[in-house]
Amino acid sequence: MNTSSNFSAIKKDTELTKQLANFRQEEFSGRLEVKSHAQIVWRLYLYVGRLVWADGGQHPNRSWRRHLAKYYPKVNKSQLSIQDTEQWECQNYQIINICLQEQKIKPQQVNALIKSKIQEILFDILQQETYQQLEYSREPAKNYPALALMLKRPAATINSEQALEEAQIYWSEWIKQGLGFWSPNTAPSIINSDSLKKAVPEKTYQNLVKLLDGKRSLRDLAFLMGQDTLKVTLFLASYLHQGVLSLVNVKDIAPLIGSTKINTGSPQQQEKINKNKGLIISIDDQPEIGKLMGAVLRKAGYQFISIQDNLNAVSRIISYQPSLIFLDINMPIINGYEVCTQIRRVPEFKKIPIIMLTGADGPIDKVRAKLAGASGFISKPVEVSQILDTIEKFVVVSENENS
Repeated sequence: MNTSSNFSAIKKDTELTKQLANFRQEEFSGRLEVKSHAQIVWRLYLYVGRLVWADGGQHPNRSWRRHLAKYYPKVNKSQLSIQDTEQWECQNYQIINICLQEQKIKPQQVNALIKSKIQEILFDILQQETYQQLEYSREPAKNYPALALMLKRPAATINSEQALEEAQIYWSEWIKQGLGFWSPNTAPSIINSDSLKKAVPEKTYQNLVKLLDGKRSLRDLAFLMGQDTLKVTLFLASYLHQGVLSLVNVKDIAPLIGSTKINTGSPQQQEKINKNKGLIISIDDQPEIGKLMGAVLRKAGYQFISIQDNLNAVSRIISYQPSLIFLDINMPIINGYEVCTQIRRVPEFKKIPIIMLTGADGPIDKVRAKLAGASGFISKPVEVSQILDTIEKFVVVSENENS
């Protein structure tokens, strides 16, 4: 596939390669700032010539959220609100470092998270540098107290040459597949639904309509699907070439730090959780179920959150401490059994009651629910008395077990 020749050409012509090579030779400690014509800024952090962190770009918050969900799924909101973050150059890196020191996260997780974050940033710089001249500037740590504090005790150090080589190989493959002008930070959006509906089975079409809404970047989609970004992009490539889909720019999301409210989706669903009251979460793609439960539970004095996006359900609830979770079985793309299994993998959620909801009431459904880790089972249509009786039964039992 001529990988070596393309790779060598990219490697020799890259200003980024020269910069990192010089840093290693000088054993440089500090920050390398890279800026595009569109004023997009990436920041690479080094300690004695080795990479320790990378940040910035088009979607720093999206990237941070993805990496947390993948490598540190059990993190809670209190760990994302460490005091005196302004004393550090980078708040996200401070969180990782402190959690590592307090043994709340394993060194292997830290190393994998940091390496993935760095390679993502390196890829974006390589892609932009192919088509425009970027502006490079270095800032030695000794000139900036906050930067020096950040680099005083690195959470992990990554070989810059190896990380860059892997990013270059990935970028080379991206080019060879004809994707050079497509950024993984853009979001696929359906522009010809009729053609798409004719091209794929009805179930696949319904799933794609939910996924390809122009709000999730290619990297976001790859994370949700548990696939490599290149593989997902190649799957969508034919539809993009046919004009069935288009790639659109998507804005970054709000940061996890600095907000007094927890984002649960729509503005109507955003609530500040009162830790003195029980929190009930409903995961169901049918909005009427969320409305029914919300009305009943709030009237009964419970805090309540409705999540309709089952793809992001697990990453959303990891910051909460719910007393009970209602989970629908029959949902598109990822069914309730799969979501339940994912929830049970989070140590803090192993004992939280999960009640499965279904339109069927067969023994096979109940067995599958139990195997997935469900605590109970309710048949639809759900009655008000069932909701309250179930919460009273399972929440009381759960609290007694934990006391």
